[in-house]
This record gives sequence, structure tokens and C-alpha cells, in this order.
Amino acid sequence: MRACNTVHFEGNIPWPKAGEAGLAEAVINDDCSLTYYPVRTILSSDAARREQNADGQPQNSGRQIRRQFAPIRSNVEHGPDPDYHINNQIIDPWGTNLTQIVTDLSATTNGSTITSYNAGGYQQYHGEIPDPTCNNGPGWYPLSGNGLFDWSGGNGQTWVAVHSQGWFGYRGQFDCSGSTYENHLDNWVYVYGDNSTLCSYSQWWKTGFPGWHLYVTCWNPFAVKVDRTL
Repeated sequence: MRACNTVHFEGNIPWPKAGEAGLAEAVINDDCSLTYYPVRTILSSDAARREQNADGQPQNSGRQIRRQFAPIRSNVEHGPDPDYHINNQIIDPWGTNLTQIVTDLSATTNGSTITSYNAGGYQQYHGEIPDPTCNNGPGWYPLSGNGLFDWSGGNGQTWVAVHSQGWFGYRGQFDCSGSTYENHLDNWVYVYGDNSTLCSYSQWWKTGFPGWHLYVTCWNPFAVKVDRTL
């Protein structure tokens, strides 16, 4: 199979309505070009299933390894406000979730400025059983510097933004040297004082293959339930 070098995919997704998710998607073609699909709307429940059932394996199975990012808390704690959520992942032609990052940002505003915010998320990657004939390669693994970070704005400002970095290397059955593959995933989530929002994403691959898919979804994964007996 032909290897494709230095693939880049980036963009913005407008925030969807409640109960919906925005999906950005691209696929590597046989000639190593990228087909970009228009951003489209799907049900948020479908987006959640895509995220949670990647590879057809439980998220903490032996093959799918998840590591939580250290959360960010502003100086004022608050209750269950809207949670703006972006999922960024790379999936191979057989449905294997290779590398993934998820970022959450919830914030309160007074209509013009940010009054408090919390952020969290995780990185996830596909591991392999170490093979002693292949330098005990672990499969995909996180590079140093990954995490969740304040990006800009904050309390008292007209916006707040956070950034998640998930950069991954690979050493395993497809490359014992550990020098062929490297995936860089980045998420940015913005909330503004007027309660508008934006999610941005970037993917860079050192090496990919035809049939690899790039998926990014943005949505609010929580539903507000009203007790009408009160």
C-alpha cells in the first residue's frame, strides 16, 4: 500500500443547535490526495456513539488506552452549565481508532464577559502487545508536552479559550524503527461573553495511508431534564 507523507487537515466548526453535532470529515485517497467533505449536521447521540465505540472496543480495553488531561478550574466554581465538547480522531480503513483527543469547556457569562469556566478532556490511542522481535514496540504512544492548556481570555474577559494537544508517535508491528509515523492532533474551544461558541481543530500526520479517515465532531453532550411534577 502506498504511504502518504505530510498530511494536514484543519478548520472550524460552527456550533450546532441543541441535540445536534457538527461533523468535519476527510479521507485519504489512493493517490494520497485528501477528499474534504462539507461540514454537516448529525445527531449528538450519533456523535457520542462514534466517540465511545471507536474500534469496537471498550475505551479502557487492552488496545484502547485513555489518559485524562489535568483539568483547568477558574477561580470561581459553578454548576452544570453548557459543556462545549470537541472530539478529534484518526481512524484506519478497518475502523481502528489510532489516535484521539477530546476537549470540554464549560463557562458562565453575564452576557458580555466570562465569569467562570472549567475545562477537561483526555487523550486516547491504540496500543499493541509489545513484541520482543520489534524492539518491544507499544504501538501508538503519547509524546511529551501533551495536555490541556489555557489558550487566551478568561474571567473578566469577553471570551475564554482552551487548547488540547495530543501528539503521538508509533513503534510496533508496522514500523519497528519508530521513525515512520507521527500524528499531531490539536483542539481549541472558544466561548464568548454573548454565549456564542466556536471549535477549531488541526491534524498533521507524518505518514498516513489511503483509506485513513479524519473525524472531528463538536457538540454539547448533556441534555437538561425538566421535572414537570414540581
